[in-house]
Amino acid sequence: MTIKVLLNPLNREVEAERGAVLLDVLREAGIRIESICGGKGKCGKCKVILERGEIEKIDTEPDKLLSPQELKEGYHLACMVRLLGDCVFTIPAESRIESPKILLSAELKIDELDPSSRKYLTEVSPFRDISLLIPHRRIKLTGYSGLQPRVDEDVYGKLQMITGDPVTATLTRTGGFPEIIDVEPGDRTGFNYGLAVDIGTTTIVALLADLNTGEILGRASDMNRQITYGEELVTRIAFAREKEGLEKLQRAVVQSINNVIAQLTSETGVNAEDITDVCAGGNTVMNHLLAGLDPSYLEMANVEVSRDPIIRKAKTLGLDTNPEAYVYCLPNVSRFLGGDAIGDVIASGMHESDEISLMVDLGTNGEIIFGNRSWLFSSSCASGPAFEGQELEKSQLRLPKMIS
Repeated sequence: MTIKVLLNPLNREVEAERGAVLLDVLREAGIRIESICGGKGKCGKCKVILERGEIEKIDTEPDKLLSPQELKEGYHLACMVRLLGDCVFTIPAESRIESPKILLSAELKIDELDPSSRKYLTEVSPFRDISLLIPHRRIKLTGYSGLQPRVDEDVYGKLQMITGDPVTATLTRTGGFPEIIDVEPGDRTGFNYGLAVDIGTTTIVALLADLNTGEILGRASDMNRQITYGEELVTRIAFAREKEGLEKLQRAVVQSINNVIAQLTSETGVNAEDITDVCAGGNTVMNHLLAGLDPSYLEMANVEVSRDPIIRKAKTLGLDTNPEAYVYCLPNVSRFLGGDAIGDVIASGMHESDEISLMVDLGTNGEIIFGNRSWLFSSSCASGPAFEGQELEKSQLRLPKMIS
């Protein structure tokens, strides 16, 4: 049986199945609400006010996290509410997660461009219909002198549909070997773009770059939708073990990245199909969740973590770019020190300096790296919960209008 849930002050109406848990309904609808414990009834942050409707409390024990006045006013914890009929709820300001102001101004100048993905004009031989051989067309890239690239059958099939000259081919080296991932009619060499994504535990930030000139064309950010499944890494690892938990977390972060991509393409006029390379930096857990890899082993102390980069096709992850584009995740170091920290080191140049440097990146997950070109020591900490007062009754996310 389908029921309707009206959410104020968002003025959103969503449909749900009778018996569904309210927090799950909010998550599926993309409505962001505080849930530090991931929906276990332990943090008391996912407060909602029942205006009218029929519900059932899953457990009354977490009511102790609400004050007597709040209980009198109809406050409930969304993770403890089972919907039995049409309902109207108000989500109070302290429970709503709104987009914070995110610093986007930092940029580095690169002396010489060497993008992993390039577009070339091609010289295509006539179609050869030779019996007992697979039909093919020979592709020669104008100005390219490297190893003979691989060409997928789908690309050959697309090439056979193109008539006339010129033809543009997209060559990438991100997968570890030269590969032609796309062909297009006409001269499209001037339309080649790359996406750099910082996958934070709380926020997603991305830059869109012209791979021909190195110019940063646009900047955009959004909240990481995974936040409603838990605000810190250990909680998300636990949620990933639940039924369909990993799929939900992977889908949530991809939706967040796609929202940012939509902002960038709308503002710049760039065709998403022309984004042919993606580089992502995130901590070890975020990299696993983006790739759909089980992160549960990361709960084990001193567990060995692969330092090989995670590389996937955009179509495999569900990103709204060229589907054949590769997504390169900067390699992880240890359980909670990942590609974002590697990006910090590379950007700062501390790994090339004789001087000893200290790099501190304090986000929801904090990374600290100390050293020089000869050696580097690193550590990590859960700094977000400290900033936001996770164990404090009246704590709140650091968001706009929090202080008036």
